[in-house]
Amino acid sequence: MLNILHDVFLLISAIIITGVLNVISLASLAAILIIIVSKLAQPSVLTKMYKLSWEQFVRLYRQLLEY
Repeated sequence: MLNILHDVFLLISAIIITGVLNVISLASLAAILIIIVSKLAQPSVLTKMYKLSWEQFVRLYRQLLEY
């Protein structure tokens, strides 16, 4: 029952928030996403990848953003 309520809440939120999201610029949403990914990823992994190779760091960060 709780799963159904959760799904209904998400559906209602998606319908209501759609209008608001169209007003917010994509750059702002991208910045928020980058901040969230940075907080979820372990800093040691990001530092290690950055020192290893810039290209690998960009690939890792891109994968984190797609997640």
